[in-house]
Amino acid sequence: MKKIFIIDDQRDILSLLEKIFRGEGYEVSYLQTIPRVEDIFAEDPDLVLIDLLMPGVTGYSLAQDIIEQRQKGRPKVIMISGRNEDILRKKSEEIGADGWISKPFGVEEILSLVRKLLD
Repeated sequence: MKKIFIIDDQRDILSLLEKIFRGEGYEVSYLQTIPRVEDIFAEDPDLVLIDLLMPGVTGYSLAQDIIEQRQKGRPKVIMISGRNEDILRKKSEEIGADGWISKPFGVEEILSLVRKLLD
């Protein structure tokens, strides 16, 4: 079973994503705060979704640390943001994120990207 780790400060987004992914048979873990990179690797996820803008921090530094330390391209990293700005998307690409999702998102949109990265 593939495992997804979600980091987002909005409880409603976490609940929605958990429901979507569990309904598709994925194992799901989540946090509402930015964890240490070691804590993410300890969970051994196949995919990490990181909210770009959280109180006091951005998800870029965490994403970049994950990408630099991952083994064999795992875990995949998707940035998620309520600000759909080209400059933010471009920076996500520059640090090596595997995908980008804008809030609000459609269920099929996010599932399609996750399936593509995990299959």
